[in-house]
Amino acid sequence: MTSVSVDCKSGDELALRTTLLFAQPRASKITHEAWGCPLVEGSSRYSTLELDNSFAPACAFNFEMRPAGGSLPVSGAENPELLMWVRHLDAQGVDPAVALIALADSLPPAAMTCFIEPAAISSASWTIDLPQPAVAGEWFLISSFSQQAFEGYSLQDMEIWDESGRRVLWARQTVAIFT
Repeated sequence: MTSVSVDCKSGDELALRTTLLFAQPRASKITHEAWGCPLVEGSSRYSTLELDNSFAPACAFNFEMRPAGGSLPVSGAENPELLMWVRHLDAQGVDPAVALIALADSLPPAAMTCFIEPAAISSASWTIDLPQPAVAGEWFLISSFSQQAFEGYSLQDMEIWDESGRRVLWARQTVAIFT
């Protein structure tokens, strides 16, 4: 196992601090899975989401997204959950781990499903776990759920599964909400 800490600066100011832990799979007698992949149909059973140019960030147009349940962004929903099949439009030559982390950032925060009009948001913290070495794939199911929104911040959990139903990423994010 190797742990690496990195500070990225802009001039003399800290812009990003990250800790990376790299570990090889190890044999173990202990194996369990508390819960599995959401029960949804395959990506081909859902329609592609048409993004709104007026508020979707430019990076969102690098992905094809197909809602598979949950709510849609800026829909005034009571259920702060996004559940979508997502794929890169072009990830040729991109390291699978980098592609997977980009996918994790493809959807807006789950709390945005509760918005009734577009408003600014900003990531405050983001923790990502890749439970096994990342492998290339086409479609990935992303489940993002806001556990709490209070006093201008949302805490959300996210999980990503490959097409075989294997969890390939787990994340937690704190998001500042400006509405």
